[in-house]
Amino acid sequence: TELESLQKIQQQRELKFEEKVLMTVLSWQKQADASQRKKELEQLQSQFQAKAAMVASLEAQYLQRQQDFSRQQKIKTVDGIQAKKEASAIYLDKFREKVEL
Repeated sequence: TELESLQKIQQQRELKFEEKVLMTVLSWQKQADASQRKKELEQLQSQFQAKAAMVASLEAQYLQRQQDFSRQQKIKTVDGIQAKKEASAIYLDKFREKVEL
């Protein structure tokens, strides 16, 4: 009986030791998983920021081109009084005279 009780005590010690080892291993795995998730989250955030910066850059380029285009598309309308003052009026008048001849 004394031998049996010693064996039980030994088994209990071994079980406690195995439990501690398992808990330690699980703790390490949990830390590794958390670290991996953190790295993946940081990568996703970095990708998101890069894409957001790219979108902002494209929007800025679009707005710049839109402004440039709107500046180029100004069409002048000239009435009779302004036509005499306009720099191109002399050219147009000479062209008109040639055509009418």
